[in-house]
Amino acid sequence: MFPDQRQFERLPISEGEVIALDEGGRRLGRVSHAAGGGMTIELDDTSQAKFGPGDRIRIVIEEPPAEIRHSVTVEVKYRVERSIGVKFVTPA
Repeated sequence: MFPDQRQFERLPISEGEVIALDEGGRRLGRVSHAAGGGMTIELDDTSQAKFGPGDRIRIVIEEPPAEIRHSVTVEVKYRVERSIGVKFVTPA
């Protein structure tokens, strides 16, 4: 899906406010944009190359200042350098 085909506009998130973790609690990176249908994660380490289009992964979204954590399943839609765009997946 191209950016102009999004159902929900992705909104920027302030630096450092929201982070993505893997299921083991290891930091993946910063959530830079979010919308009703998905988000963009700026990976901390380029060695996170294991994520590619079509992969479904379970991640934890954390807002440290508010002490809020949510676990979600996402599907990787695209990868550009250190950024991955993901779509929220509804459990079957």
